[in-house]
Amino acid sequence: MAEQAAQSLEGWFCLHLFWKIDWAKWRRVPQDERQECLDEFKALARTAGRGPVPGQG
Repeated sequence: MAEQAAQSLEGWFCLHLFWKIDWAKWRRVPQDERQECLDEFKALARTAGRGPVPGQG
């Protein structure tokens, strides 16, 4: 991940990422491809809460 979280005065780190979705384009993607994208995102979201992977980052 290229983004770096800024250190706060309390010493905690926080990074907020925001995305904008073009819903018209999303709806034009075939249903099976949309489902594949959602499945990949859900897998990424599950691993994101686990913290850093040793030896990476």
